Amino acid sequence: MNGRFLGWLGTLAMAWAAALAQEAPPSDPPASAPARAPVPAAAALKEATKLANEVFRADLAKAKTPPDRAALGKKLLQAGLDEQKDPAGRFTLLGLAGDLAAQGSDVDTALAAAEEQIRCFDVDALKCRADALGKLAKARGADVAVLEGRFALLIDEALLADRYDVAGQLADQMMVLAEKSGDRGAVTAAAGQQQDVTNARAGQENAKKALATLAAEPNNTTAFLIVGRYYCFTKGDWEKGLPMLASSGEKALKAVVDKDVAAPAEPGAQLEVADAWWDLAQKEQGLIKRKMLDHAAGWYAKALPGLANLPRMKVEAKLALLPNPLAIATEVKALPEGLRNVSEMATYIASSRWPQDPPPLPSLLRTSEPEIKYAFHTQNEKQPYIIITLPQGAFLRAFTIRNRRDGEQGRADSLTLWASGDGKHWLQLWTAKQPQDSWTVLLSRPVWAKYVKIGLLKSHWLHLSRVELLGGE
Repeated sequence: MNGRFLGWLGTLAMAWAAALAQEAPPSDPPASAPARAPVPAAAALKEATKLANEVFRADLAKAKTPPDRAALGKKLLQAGLDEQKDPAGRFTLLGLAGDLAAQGSDVDTALAAAEEQIRCFDVDALKCRADALGKLAKARGADVAVLEGRFALLIDEALLADRYDVAGQLADQMMVLAEKSGDRGAVTAAAGQQQDVTNARAGQENAKKALATLAAEPNNTTAFLIVGRYYCFTKGDWEKGLPMLASSGEKALKAVVDKDVAAPAEPGAQLEVADAWWDLAQKEQGLIKRKMLDHAAGWYAKALPGLANLPRMKVEAKLALLPNPLAIATEVKALPEGLRNVSEMATYIASSRWPQDPPPLPSLLRTSEPEIKYAFHTQNEKQPYIIITLPQGAFLRAFTIRNRRDGEQGRADSLTLWASGDGKHWLQLWTAKQPQDSWTVLLSRPVWAKYVKIGLLKSHWLHLSRVELLGGE
């Protein structure tokens, strides 16, 4: 074993020890995001709650049914979005909106209220999202089919951040919801999530011990296997995990890893690597299976553009079987090389049209055409949006959005992007931190999409000048 690898291992062991010496930090927006306000003091919140109850006393008294509470939740969310002068009032209105929306089983409004608190205040983002899902799960008539996927995504995010407290809370809440619904499939899925959390926590401890073993025994193949499996199949950190798996003694796994670390550039060879991980995943369950399928999807993303029609169709049929992926969106100043525009030939529709303007213009997506003040203009309506259709579908890896080119850019507050494979089930990928001239966003992993929706979480006009969806590596 060469000295360079041993040096890397020693550095990794020290970094691991340092990380274990601290509590896992909250999963908050990146340091580049604008500073958020502190959570208002308890006395200010108490006073704001008293005032809100007085102002909305009549509405609260009338909201006796779930639909009534959902409607009032929307009203209070809008009031919270509009409140710009009183932080305690804003925080309180958003909290009340989330509570009422949850009681009315209005998933979108409840989660939007939580996201707005996260955007504006220095709260624990993961805990805030988990609490919102927990309230939705407790609501009378909560739809397990709607919430199950959201629980699974947030559990994966918590595990990625080593937040086993939040992951365990979510898995237990998911089980309560599943048992209440009587859906045996949901109960099985919840049990699997609970097992994933238990396995991930144990995996971290085992990896810590294995790293200590490797520091003393650099050729211990069993220790390499333990650490490599933890990095790849729990953390999804393949860059760190693959070299360790390559040094392990498990023949079947090593055969696939050797193909992977060879980093083939030819589409047929890339497809072979993807298929190997896909086949290996069929022998696994839970988190390990999902991580293997995620990695296979990454290789399929590399191979897909160079495949003939029939192999491409076979790959697309496999991708349709994948669960909604977890993708963390990060606003960046520049994108990596190698991305390609996948929306140049796409089409789009808008939720409405401002009567004084022409129909939506193709220049929104056509980078070959001059950029104008705005390519479309909706009416002032609740949650306006556009839906972009990608004719052949694509792995979305990044995107850029240009706001309208004049002084009305503030209307893009709460701009949000969703992706979907079928146009029915939408995965929210990103919400703007604040209105600005443009946004450049990189996803932590490719997301398969045939439809992309861009819209606001509140009532206003929506108008943008350019959107570019990017795929590839």
